[in-house]
Amino acid sequence: MNLSLPQKWLNIEPLFPYVSREYLDYGKIMKASCVLGAVVHLCFVLVFSIFDVREMVMVNVFFSLPAYAVGYYFSHRKRFDFVAYWILCEVIAHAGFATYYLGLDAGFHFYLLLPGVMSFLYYRHPIYERVLISFCFFIVYAFGYVHMGDHVPAWSLVDSWVVKAIYLFNISFLAGSCCMIVYVFVQEYLRMETTIINSNKALKAQQDRISKSINYAHRIQQAVMPSLDIVKREVTDCFLLGQACNVVSGDWYWAKEQDGKLLVMIGDCTGHGVPGAFMSMLAIKLLERVVDDLGFVSPDRILNELRKAMKQALREGKQLDVGHDGMDGALILLNTKTAQVQFAGAYNPLWIVNKEGELMEVKADRQPIGHFVQEKPFSAKTIQLNEGDRLYLFTDGYCDQIRESDQQKMKIHRFRAKLLNIAQEPFDVQERILAQYFKDWQEGEDQLDDYLILGIEVPVGVQKHIFEQQEQFSVQ
Repeated sequence: MNLSLPQKWLNIEPLFPYVSREYLDYGKIMKASCVLGAVVHLCFVLVFSIFDVREMVMVNVFFSLPAYAVGYYFSHRKRFDFVAYWILCEVIAHAGFATYYLGLDAGFHFYLLLPGVMSFLYYRHPIYERVLISFCFFIVYAFGYVHMGDHVPAWSLVDSWVVKAIYLFNISFLAGSCCMIVYVFVQEYLRMETTIINSNKALKAQQDRISKSINYAHRIQQAVMPSLDIVKREVTDCFLLGQACNVVSGDWYWAKEQDGKLLVMIGDCTGHGVPGAFMSMLAIKLLERVVDDLGFVSPDRILNELRKAMKQALREGKQLDVGHDGMDGALILLNTKTAQVQFAGAYNPLWIVNKEGELMEVKADRQPIGHFVQEKPFSAKTIQLNEGDRLYLFTDGYCDQIRESDQQKMKIHRFRAKLLNIAQEPFDVQERILAQYFKDWQEGEDQLDDYLILGIEVPVGVQKHIFEQQEQFSVQ
């Protein structure tokens, strides 16, 4: 049995029977044990008084009987662990003195076997430790038994029927006590086994219900996010690679198209799992409302209004902490006719890789979309793209993953180097390589955070369209 026992009174490992408080009212059992022990020692007082064994009378009157009275008091106070220690110490002390004073013929030495039996049955450590401790107790007992063989007791009634009666009583009482201990142990073991089986069944059923609910929530979250086809219709190619840490994700993607303009945003909400998923759905709905109100304006204006809406929504939820609940994100407005992209970001940058494999990083503002101590308006950057340029938006979960072998984070410089190494590959190949690279980096380590990577390639022929517009303007 692996029982966790409080140790308020003694800072040593328990070597005593401990059963569940629900089992047969443990307090009554302890009180009854103290009363029974006191009655037995009263009988010893009577016997030893008749035969004028004053030392044993004094031991019982001034040590054993008060010890059981103290045990009864603390049983009433529900200090069961202390009582068990106390009674066991009394039994060992009384048996040791009685054996030394009366000799082996009285049978008190058999009580010294109890620690070995109890430590094997109730000690809370592995079986080999229990066997070792019990073996040590029995070695000590055997050594004492051999040593006592040559000992002449201070008081002895050779061939007396009293000694034989005391011997038979001690043997019978010890055998009954051992049977009761084993019975309690077996009953408690069976009760615990039944409890564990029932608990496992209940936990499995609850886990299944929670898993079904979370999987359904995952489908709802995917339905809330727009289809990637919106982006694919406006650009040459694109890919979206994402993996949730716990089925549902705090990382999300959103896109909308109108008159050759494409708004695309990725976000990384506070937390992951269910809390992050709730935050992501809130963020998507707030972003849609902001875009519906403002239209396809510059990304910095959208993020500023989104921050106001997010802070207002979190303030209305009294249980939320506006100082920590919010999100990071990156928003681009891509004009597919002029090949211009406007970018605004909250911690998350924009990477642009050209045909030559050169990477340009457009930095984001160092503030979240939410409450911030040094809050300032978001800024937008406008970049003229070339044909074949590839845009990358990503959250930090990919770079923050830890490798199991050395507990090192991937960090952004490794992600950057890997992306540049495969930047000229088709997007479907890039998606597959990046997913495998993340898996290889984990080395079996649990995923720490959600991640999302979005890649977009500027449409073919866009520069030609720009030149035609410039020539037409020059003629006019």
